[in-house]
Amino acid sequence: MKDNRCLRLSLIRMAVCLLLAGLWAGGIRGSGAYLTDAKEKENILLPTCTRIHIDENFEPPLDPSPGSWFVKEPRIVNDSDTACHVRARICFSTLEGENCCVPLELNDDWTWADDGYCYYDRPLEGGESTSPVFSRVAFREDISAEELGAALPFEICVYAEAAASSQGETVWPRMDGR
Repeated sequence: MKDNRCLRLSLIRMAVCLLLAGLWAGGIRGSGAYLTDAKEKENILLPTCTRIHIDENFEPPLDPSPGSWFVKEPRIVNDSDTACHVRARICFSTLEGENCCVPLELNDDWTWADDGYCYYDRPLEGGESTSPVFSRVAFREDISAEELGAALPFEICVYAEAAASSQGETVWPRMDGR
């Protein structure tokens, strides 16, 4: 009689385990079906084309001397149909040339940033050009003619980048790897 009782208990235990295993397997199937979605969604990404070039009005100095200045007006032109944000980096070709010049003053539509770039304050529409980044380059008055002569010739390079306007300002940190 004792053996029958142990047999019955082990059969009951086995039945409960099978029932629990079946409920667990069914629950996984049910939750899996619960977490799926049968609706189709199409995400259309269209590439944009932003083409820019730099146009400038440049009048080199005929007789550079301390305290004199010359006209240099670089503008960025949007050659594409897409509106874009633009930024520019300004670099002197030599440290001596940079040291002989008064720091450049940006025009009103441009802003210096901590990353070394200057940013145009609004999106640039297709076919449009920016105002000049800066308008003139002045030599310092407190340098000698010999120092200026030793620094000449030098170049002021303007490098420009554009990002589609739909991406807005958030694109610059991604382009810089931040």
